[in-house]
Amino acid sequence: MENTYILYEGDRCILIDPGMNTRAEEQVVENFVEENKLRVERILLTHAHIDHIFGLKWSQERFRLPAWCHPQEQVVLEHTSQVAEIYGFPPMEPPSNIRFFSELDTIDVGDMHLDIVFTPGHSPGSVCYLDRTNKVVIAGDVLFRESIGRTDLPGGDYDTLMNSIRQNLLALEDDWVVCPGHGPKTTIGYERRHNPFL
Repeated sequence: MENTYILYEGDRCILIDPGMNTRAEEQVVENFVEENKLRVERILLTHAHIDHIFGLKWSQERFRLPAWCHPQEQVVLEHTSQVAEIYGFPPMEPPSNIRFFSELDTIDVGDMHLDIVFTPGHSPGSVCYLDRTNKVVIAGDVLFRESIGRTDLPGGDYDTLMNSIRQNLLALEDDWVVCPGHGPKTTIGYERRHNPFL
């Protein structure tokens, strides 16, 4: 029940949070890319919790690309094997071929421009990707419809998360669309009025 996103313009696209956990789920992504004649040029992570990287190895091999995330997610990546075991999943090796960016970077693929906003609290290196042209934020597990990301996992902190949301997301206009890591999309305005945490 994790949301994987494909952002595309023309024939160029970005794959965000490849959480596909079965061959059927991988096939959905593969079919979409092939049917729309897309070329995946970046694989991005909002954070490296296991449910957001189940399909990472397959994606990297299929599209022959590294994955990018914030350097503070390194510790999360290093514990992938232990987390898989704790939750009863098949053995998973820590992801390889990972590149790190800073929160000051911008992702540019063709005419797409995504600002990287550092939003820790759910995970030490959580980021959101802002498409200012279309007023869309890919929020990972920072903000959900009428909820926020959990903060009881290692590296999580409630006050840090609330500060990230207030400073970086509530600063956006009400009509910004929020695409979360789980559940339905929402808007900043709706969350400002209806989210009990805010």
